[in-house]
Order: sequence, then structure tokens, then C-alpha cells
Amino acid sequence: MAQSTYHDGIYAGVPNNIKVAQKYGERIDPDPSGKNIDSVELSNCGIVYAKSPYVFCVMTKGQNDPKNLASIIKDISGLVYNYVGSGGGK
Repeated sequence: MAQSTYHDGIYAGVPNNIKVAQKYGERIDPDPSGKNIDSVELSNCGIVYAKSPYVFCVMTKGQNDPKNLASIIKDISGLVYNYVGSGGGK
């Protein structure tokens, strides 16, 4: 998990010098016709080896664009890192 090549989501929300062991999963559901995307789910869980290490997991669901969901996870990851990982949450 620490050698994951996925660099969006949790990983993108923390500083580059912070090690992250993570896994992600994506599910794309077509609409009833099978021609268009009805919804996309993106989940990302990991261990962030920061000053105060923590386990973090986010599950998202949206319409059409997994990159949009990865960006949301990145933003949440940054907020959690700033509060917990930097030692601010103690």
C-alpha cells in the first residue's frame, strides 16, 4: 500500500514529504440504457505517517467525473492533515 502509484485523493492532500500507505476503489454505474454514466463512487483509505500518524478513509459518490471526487477527497485530506497530522489536534 505504501508503494501505490495512485497520487490523487488522500496522497494529494498532504505535503510531499509525508508517507502515505493507501488503497482506493472506484465504481461506475451506468444508467438503465447502459449508454451513459448514472453515478460514480470513489473510496480512498490510508495510513498517513505524519507527525501524529492517523488512519483516514473517505467514501464519495457523485455524477460522471471521478476526478471531481478525487479533488473532494484531496480537500478533505488536507483539512484532516492540518488538524491531526501536523499535531494541531492534540
